[in-house]
Amino acid sequence: MLKSDINRLEEFSKLNGKAFREFVNFDHKALAQGKLSSKLKELMAVAVAHVTGSPYCMEIHVNKV
Repeated sequence: MLKSDINRLEEFSKLNGKAFREFVNFDHKALAQGKLSSKLKELMAVAVAHVTGSPYCMEIHVNKV
């Protein structure tokens, strides 16, 4: 996914609404406060995004830290 794809999220939801909603639901649950803080989880997501080289994920998670 490219950094410019962030603007296409609405299009993704129209292509397969159920799968998109399930991903968003998973994302919210995975990054929610729990035994680890939400901030720590976001920092871990930034690290993973750098390893995978996903500019989309880097932008999303860096802006949430």
